[in-house]
Amino acid sequence: MGRKHKRYAPQPYESARGTGDTCAQIYESMLTHPAFLRLTYRQRFLYVVCKAQLYGRRKPRDTEGYKEIPELYGDEVFFFGADDAAKYGLSTESNHRDFYRDMRALIDAGFIDKLVEGSRGRWRAVYRLSSRWQQPP
Repeated sequence: MGRKHKRYAPQPYESARGTGDTCAQIYESMLTHPAFLRLTYRQRFLYVVCKAQLYGRRKPRDTEGYKEIPELYGDEVFFFGADDAAKYGLSTESNHRDFYRDMRALIDAGFIDKLVEGSRGRWRAVYRLSSRWQQPP
């Protein structure tokens, strides 16, 4: 019989919601890596938000419209759109240009891969976390 794992209870300075809140681990080796340091502060924050989506939101493969896409069955897959970016303060409702530019920078730097193109109001884009950032330029 397996052991029951006790859920981590965040400290008051870590979370406004306590147990059950989503967190995203970022390791020291990534924080000090030249590829990560080349990103702007806003791009770094976008990466952290994307990583939190991976752990805290329903996976796109569970959504009816995405069931026919086999690439979506990995654990490192998440979906994110311009409306999500506005929710986290990464863009405004009327101007998503900065968000798209920052996401493109994360893709080009090798932190994220885009799997499915989104459509405003209908579909969110589907992304996958990537380890390409570790490879030399």
